Amino acid sequence: MEQAPLFVERVALCRVVCVVQTRSYHLRSQLAHGQQLGGLAPADRQLYDSMEAVLRNALLRSIEDDDFADTLEDVQEAN
Repeated sequence: MEQAPLFVERVALCRVVCVVQTRSYHLRSQLAHGQQLGGLAPADRQLYDSMEAVLRNALLRSIEDDDFADTLEDVQEAN
């Protein structure tokens, strides 16, 4: 029975991740199609800043760590 709360916690985390992914995708799309950064709501600007930080850190790590860089390899190439 102790696994049930862990399962519920993981499902809830997956839902949160899906919501953030969906918001991130739509935000990126809006910006790619011409919306100005200054026109974002504060919550969207915070999300954008977080997305940019993740990307910046992933790129830096891929430069410094070849094994990590391999994980970013184009999926098309892997197939």
